[in-house]
Amino acid sequence: MHQRVEAPSDLVVSGPRPCGLPTAKQGAEGGRAHGLLNVTPGDFFELKITVPEFEEQIAISNLLKDADTEIQLLKYTMENLKMQKRGLM
Repeated sequence: MHQRVEAPSDLVVSGPRPCGLPTAKQGAEGGRAHGLLNVTPGDFFELKITVPEFEEQIAISNLLKDADTEIQLLKYTMENLKMQKRGLM
């Protein structure tokens, strides 16, 4: 039995649907390309999408946060090195 657990706010995906289309319309269009994928609405809505367990989602979130932090530090370092290079020229 699955237990419902509230997700941290950084794991919640929110926002408007693409192009403001209702979900049923997206299903009829196959999710993109105006029906060029030949997916019927019934097939689309019967798709089973697996998601990782909550603990694994937390681990993934933490990994991505660490990666974001490292990227920001590298950008900061790169900007400082560019300024240093300009000063040496």
